[in-house]
Amino acid sequence: MNRCLSLTLTLLAGVLGTSQAQTLVDGTTHPGIFTPPGDVTVTPPPVPDGTLVPTIITDGTASGSLGTYWAAQATGGAVVGLNLPDIPVPVPEERLAETGAQVELTGTALEFNVSNGASILGTLGAGLSLNLSWTATGTFSGTALKPNTIYRVAFDVDTGSGLLQSGLGISPQFGVELLNGAGAPVGSSGGGTVVNILGLELEEVGGAPANTERAIAEFTTGGTVPVGSAGVRFTGSAVLPVAVGTLTNFATVSNLHVYEVDAYTLWIEDSGVTDPEDWDPDADPDQDGRTNIEEFALSTDPANGGHGEAFVAVGDPDGAGPGTSALVMTIAVRENATFSPGTGPNAGDMIAPTTNVDYRVEGSFDLVNWTLAVSEVTTNAPFVAGLPPLQAGWEYRSFRVPGETAATQKAFLRVVFE
Repeated sequence: MNRCLSLTLTLLAGVLGTSQAQTLVDGTTHPGIFTPPGDVTVTPPPVPDGTLVPTIITDGTASGSLGTYWAAQATGGAVVGLNLPDIPVPVPEERLAETGAQVELTGTALEFNVSNGASILGTLGAGLSLNLSWTATGTFSGTALKPNTIYRVAFDVDTGSGLLQSGLGISPQFGVELLNGAGAPVGSSGGGTVVNILGLELEEVGGAPANTERAIAEFTTGGTVPVGSAGVRFTGSAVLPVAVGTLTNFATVSNLHVYEVDAYTLWIEDSGVTDPEDWDPDADPDQDGRTNIEEFALSTDPANGGHGEAFVAVGDPDGAGPGTSALVMTIAVRENATFSPGTGPNAGDMIAPTTNVDYRVEGSFDLVNWTLAVSEVTTNAPFVAGLPPLQAGWEYRSFRVPGETAATQKAFLRVVFE
């Protein structure tokens, strides 16, 4: 029997959709994220009895809850004071100046501060300095993390104080962690679990106050994630010498967002499409008639048209010999997409819903009635051999039409996205 086999690859524009990144934490999902106002402030220890001359005492730790979501800890402080010995008329301790680390909610922001009753920093002797540290951990109900998922923690940070600038000689550290349901930190995309924003390229924030910039840290969960609410932990530390003077704010965090990054977003950001205005799923930056989401579905290049989208062969998918050869189409699909037979109007099709796009493979003998019983070729190594390698997240899958008859010597396959 002579066979004239052809392929039709149909991409339906306008019916494709993407899921928006799921927001886990922001002012909508968790109203009043930085309220009510309050603080956790270190009060330096008392001056020992019998101190006849002004003496510098350094130490102190404070911890407690802040607002609805946050637990804070501040460490480090100093006091200059004297405390006369017991006499018939006791003289109370005199605290001439004191400074302590402070974590504060202002109603719109989370602040890491240096609390100065009367600033001690200018009265410290040459060579003296304070070691201060701050920690604020927020736990957000109803925000369990998913396995094998990328999350971004984004927030605005006020860099105006200068305390985050290492040029001041204060050895600053300021980091952010994403915590799973067990309170354990999730690994970051750059390695480790703490992302130090001093190493990030901060972004300008349109319409924000002067010196406000946007920090974005990325984390990836593993194959299993403990149940329970996710959290975020900010940590900071600095060595404050005399030269710092009376600066009081180390860092201010506002506009906190934690959101899931969907596969399409990661793909388009890493593609050759450099203009964010062309990142819309329905855009076609390379003008090849295929939208970005269609290119995503088949792992093709959205910045370079003229590529193939599918591969066709005539072969022996069931191993029963040349007499049972059939038309086989091989396409790239999202990794671990699960295909199953359709029902109702889609009976005969092979359908696989995924997070960003749904695949439907159809077959026909006449290009009119797409009702053939398509099946997946589950051992498709012969049909994949020699095909171009795919980027991570996609895999080749193969599909076949049933055997032709003398009356049906042509066969067609197409993939439709919804």
